[in-house]
Amino acid sequence: MEAIVLENLYKEVYSAMSQGVALNKVILDQGGNPIDYLTLEINESYACFLGKSKKEIEGKTILEVLPDLERSWIKKMGQVALDGNPKRFEKYTHELDKYFDVDVYSPEKYQFVVLLTDITERKHKEKQMASLIEELTTSEEEIRSNYIELERTKNEVEKVSRMKSQFLANLSHEIKTHLNGIVAFADLLKFTEMDKEQREYLQMIQASSKHLMDVLDNALDISKIEDGKFDLDYSRFNIKNVLDRVIKEFSFICAHRNLKFNYSIDPHIPLNIVGDELALNQVLVDLLNNIVKFTNEGVITLVVEKIFQLNDKINLQFEIKDNGIGISDNFAHSTSKELIKMMNGEIWIEKNGNLGSAFYFTAEFLIDIARINDSSVNELSITKASFSRDKTILVVEENEINMKIVTEMLKKSGYSVLGANNGDSALELFMKHMPGLILMDVHMVKQDGYETARIIRRNEAAAAGQTPIIGTVSYAMPGVRELCIEAGMNDYILKPFELNKLERIIKNYL
Repeated sequence: MEAIVLENLYKEVYSAMSQGVALNKVILDQGGNPIDYLTLEINESYACFLGKSKKEIEGKTILEVLPDLERSWIKKMGQVALDGNPKRFEKYTHELDKYFDVDVYSPEKYQFVVLLTDITERKHKEKQMASLIEELTTSEEEIRSNYIELERTKNEVEKVSRMKSQFLANLSHEIKTHLNGIVAFADLLKFTEMDKEQREYLQMIQASSKHLMDVLDNALDISKIEDGKFDLDYSRFNIKNVLDRVIKEFSFICAHRNLKFNYSIDPHIPLNIVGDELALNQVLVDLLNNIVKFTNEGVITLVVEKIFQLNDKINLQFEIKDNGIGISDNFAHSTSKELIKMMNGEIWIEKNGNLGSAFYFTAEFLIDIARINDSSVNELSITKASFSRDKTILVVEENEINMKIVTEMLKKSGYSVLGANNGDSALELFMKHMPGLILMDVHMVKQDGYETARIIRRNEAAAAGQTPIIGTVSYAMPGVRELCIEAGMNDYILKPFELNKLERIIKNYL
């Protein structure tokens, strides 16, 4: 009884709908193409739209009811019945001289339901507005023309920007290859006997080389920020080590410029935090470099304070001040400002006439690495496994100077070294000696380190027996980490190497 009531209610609603509804069955030719369709059931609105009675439509094909109906209409409807993919579109039919919003879906194969909404009145109103729109055509064409020109200019700018980025990357690679020799041999000189004056000269060489390296990295970072491709690289680091390194470097620089360098570090700052260590280092170096440049005498001071700590976040404030002639306000719009913004911080400057300037900037860090999303953490830095403790290391390095540097460094650390200057030699030595670890130059010309690493991985039997591969990279352009991981490498290290960093990353895997 209840089912009968519901069925009657359904029929009343169906019949009273303002939308036209029709259930149809597609008719196909011998090739399986829709050529007509049979109308099985319709409501009153559908009959009204077609200007017929239900009796004149139900049980007949659409071409019997509307002989001049466009064949494209039949094809579109029939396709839904065949593939089951619903369609929604707007349609004008010459046969009825009406506009419809059409919804079509298939309840079962070879059948489809059509829902028609008459929008003829709305379309007529739209046509009445056509004259108004026509008056705007000229202006619209001008705007479109200007937009096309702007788009063309934008594409040209992006092309130039890409060329600039590639040029900077290539230039950096070429310079760093030779600068690597200067830095590394200077590092090795520390292990030789020198008098006080020679050690002082060596320190100056190292400081100047470090500054030149920072200039190169800064140029690359500016390019990446302008292209919108620069992302922070989150990893756990010891902030004391960063500050100690900066303080040591600038204490040395200030001492040779007759400047006094003071610093004060808040003891309540936790040592191990999570953030982009290189970005923080670059901001500090940029600001200190510019302050030293404009300070001929007096005192430069670095103050680091904890502003607040909430849950896993900590906000630090850095103050760098001098008593020199001051710095142009334009410097506040430098790369440092962009990096600070990315660290959820801000930067400002306070001047005291000719008595000096003070830079302030804040930056946000995390203090609980477990709260970081895995995709944000440096996967390579935390990837570890149990590998052989063999003391033999295969060094794959195309540049002769770099090969000499790495070989000397490793020998001083007690390792045996196998050397290869191309991918083929590397594969041959690997298969013959099965070294405990591989340092792989990723930028080789004939066969790069990525492909060589893939071949090595394919030749290894079980994952548990994989040899750790450390990629050696001249410049960290976007995507380098992903390329190393995809190629099967375990980690990567930037050139030029510092002996302690090289030892640390090797000991992490041997």
